[in-house]
Amino acid sequence: MTSDDAWVQALNLHAVLHSDSSAEAIASMYRNAGWSTRKSGFDEYELRTEFAELILEGRRPVLLHGVMVRPATNVEDVLAVLRLNGVEFSGELYGNDHALITEFRSGPA
Repeated sequence: MTSDDAWVQALNLHAVLHSDSSAEAIASMYRNAGWSTRKSGFDEYELRTEFAELILEGRRPVLLHGVMVRPATNVEDVLAVLRLNGVEFSGELYGNDHALITEFRSGPA
């Protein structure tokens, strides 16, 4: 396992979802894509898969943040669920060394 494969202690994905969909509806999108989801607060959901542990929270905007292994590789799998469902987003991705890897945006947010 390389250092990039290890789970980090700090968040490395920070995104704002520009959508009228609720956190519950977006959590359902991830569940339908095979992710494990659970409600963890009033407007908060945990989203988990073998490479990511994310939190989805809030209302307009809905925020998505959390940690993942191999962030530069796996971020596309996280964002693909949003793209497939027409959810626009913007955000930042950080590496395990806490350096900015990239900023990302979908649609005219």
